Amino acid sequence: RDQPRSRGLGDVYKRQRFAEECYAEALRTAPLSEAFNYSRAVYHGNRGACYLKMTLYEKCVAECTAAIDLSPTYVKVIMRRAKAYELQDNLEAALEDVKRVLAIDPSYVTARQEGARLEKAVTEKQEKMKEEVCAAVLHACTHSLCGG
Repeated sequence: RDQPRSRGLGDVYKRQRFAEECYAEALRTAPLSEAFNYSRAVYHGNRGACYLKMTLYEKCVAECTAAIDLSPTYVKVIMRRAKAYELQDNLEAALEDVKRVLAIDPSYVTARQEGARLEKAVTEKQEKMKEEVCAAVLHACTHSLCGG
């Protein structure tokens, strides 16, 4: 049973790798003039989508950033980069991207939902960090007061 599934995942990876190569070729051949910025942004964004599916999150972030540099209001790619940040456990950067999307398009329902979810996750992460720091300080103080 596991064999067909793993073979299927390999096929998905191969398809993503092929698509990534196609977008790389498109970027190599696309004119560098400003008139083609959006097309190049789409190629970068699509290559970022391939990397996201391949779980290459740093590469996804880099490609999405290149797309955003070319087309700063490309909300689909900003949301993709937010997802890659989140999968790297960089919740603050993910939330920042979602807020950026909402500044561009306040009616973007998915961004509002993701923003609320990420706000909660960031708060929980910060609370957990505070607890860990307090516990470490308390341990250090107790340890030094006890002469150990």
